[in-house]
Amino acid sequence: METVLITAILYFISLVIYNNFSFFKKFLIQPSILTGLFFLFLGNQGVSIISNEIYNDLKILPSMLISFLFSGIILSSPAVDIKNSRFYLRVLRQGIFVWIIAILQLLMGFTISYFYFGKDSPYLILSSLIEIGWIGGHGSAAAYSGFVKQLEIPEAGDLAIISATVGLLWGNLSGIILVNFLKSKEVKKKINFELNEFPKPQESELNVTKMVYGIVISIIPVAISYYLKKVLESLDFLSEFLKNFIEQLPLFFLVIVVSFFLRGIFFIYFKKEETLFVGIKIFTGIVLDLLILSAIATMNLSIIIKSIDIVVIYSLGGIQTSLFAFIISPLFVDEHPEISLINYGMATGTTATGLMLLNSYKTINDKSSQQAILVYGSAAPMSAPFIGGGMISLLIPLLIKNGFFYLLFITLFITLVVLIIANLSLKKFINNFI
Repeated sequence: METVLITAILYFISLVIYNNFSFFKKFLIQPSILTGLFFLFLGNQGVSIISNEIYNDLKILPSMLISFLFSGIILSSPAVDIKNSRFYLRVLRQGIFVWIIAILQLLMGFTISYFYFGKDSPYLILSSLIEIGWIGGHGSAAAYSGFVKQLEIPEAGDLAIISATVGLLWGNLSGIILVNFLKSKEVKKKINFELNEFPKPQESELNVTKMVYGIVISIIPVAISYYLKKVLESLDFLSEFLKNFIEQLPLFFLVIVVSFFLRGIFFIYFKKEETLFVGIKIFTGIVLDLLILSAIATMNLSIIIKSIDIVVIYSLGGIQTSLFAFIISPLFVDEHPEISLINYGMATGTTATGLMLLNSYKTINDKSSQQAILVYGSAAPMSAPFIGGGMISLLIPLLIKNGFFYLLFITLFITLVVLIIANLSLKKFINNFI
């Protein structure tokens, strides 16, 4: 109870600060981040006002909440409906480009890890640090923190939180410079399709009961997965190897599978119940906030100080990758520079950063801005459950720990080449045949 009360009080104070000081809104320092920093300052690494028992409670949260986060994300993601039209092909190109950015960050991380630590170093597990912290942001870093604690490498989680913080700061500061550069160049482009070509969201009345149903529904995949794992572990006819494998398997992997299965059912029976999915998103937002504040609150600052060289070198890698992705974006997206600015914010921490940059360059109410936002949002389900803190992102450190570093690097490189070819082929198809 004490943990809940103190968390609520500090979160309320953070919310008041966030809403009354433009600095925090400008740099997107969310209340959950502020709350985590308050905990960090008031704990034994600061002024030692808050007891260690509360921090022990908070340390448990990240590994517990990952499963609920994935459940909410997958259940609330709209189904991707790719049709033979100009709009959907542009959505597909955007979706592919997000994968290209993520893989570029991963390959940069793999390259840094190999040359800085050596081929046999246990620190190769940090290879996904840029992708987790930068394209994933604090939410993904918090989920990653909970996961690597299960792998008994908690310091990697602390570094992921720092990576996300550096990415967020870089995205905001450098993004403003990019916006001013674009304005000075007075970039102009023709709009090749009208806003009325885009699907319009259906309006729905707010229904509190259905919102509560949405919150409850988010818990169902986790409950099913938890008891399914218990049943599988108790099956006598399974070999010891399989039983050990199931026991070591993180719960969220089962949650992902179950959530995808249940999502199909929910879309059949509740596809017109928009309020239900609003409830799921509210639940996901609460879980994400708890993940972020608990991960920041329980960071080990001594590890950060000792690992300042690691923080610097991976940050430089993230800076190079983000700038490179922005430079090449005109080749891979059709809504440059509007959607490129959104992608730049997304690739350095949060989509909110990208929207802020877009609004600084050209107001969000502008027709071209609305088109870019809709393409970006429509493409999000193609990447969000998988990369930038998705199931592939969290699978990578596990595979590296089990000796698949080189296989992963080769697979990522080949995938990158295939995606580049696919994206450019779509561009040629759009220009020549549509």
